[in-house]
Amino acid sequence: MPTRALTSPPRKLTVLAALLTFAGAGGAVARQSLIGDDSPAVGRAQVVTQAVAEMPAREVVWRIVERTAPPRGEASSTRRPFGFVLASDEPVLLSNVDAGATNDVARLATGEAFQVDAGTRQVRASLSDAPTSYVSLELVPAGWGDAVGDDRLLLTSDPFTPPPGDRDVDLVRNALGDGDTGLVPDTGEPVFILATDGAIDVLPAFGDPVRLQAGEGALVGGELEITVADDAGDVASTSLAGMTSTL
Repeated sequence: MPTRALTSPPRKLTVLAALLTFAGAGGAVARQSLIGDDSPAVGRAQVVTQAVAEMPAREVVWRIVERTAPPRGEASSTRRPFGFVLASDEPVLLSNVDAGATNDVARLATGEAFQVDAGTRQVRASLSDAPTSYVSLELVPAGWGDAVGDDRLLLTSDPFTPPPGDRDVDLVRNALGDGDTGLVPDTGEPVFILATDGAIDVLPAFGDPVRLQAGEGALVGGELEITVADDAGDVASTSLAGMTSTL
């Protein structure tokens, strides 16, 4: 007969951060970090995916959408905004369509992410006979924030105008357990934080702490520490528990 300990297992959360570095401009921009030549992933954090992208010269919002990937034989191509795809439940196959040809570009296992350029015509399909959900972090014009069709809008940021030119974008993963601390460096811009599993405490260097339950988000500035909230309960380790994006 299987047995299990009576003590509670450690709580674990994962934090993902999409960090826009505003240091560079123009077509010759090299990959630059938020702190000198170092990576924006501080401590045990890891850069999941990275890109250099041209920021739109207009007011935009970040939105986080729970979308559905149909089975491969039923999925169709759609023109996508700039952003990141995160396989939150089951594997997702990404295929780009160009000049009538369809090419598979990524098979995302649960917890993996992929960066998508604005205007890409892309098919997102489940690898089983049933549809599956995934999470998409998208940068769109301010007036399009809630235009997500039949999918579920999780959160929309306040509108903002990014500095023009090519910018380095890093998606950073930070796994947290009891007693762990995730660090987000001061970028000089507000940081958009979303908790998607359990609860986290966001501790700014200056100002009051912010507690975020699953599905809640906030804009916070300055250097930040992120910890598991005292009342988070026993949260299993997941692929996505929080997402921050420099605005």
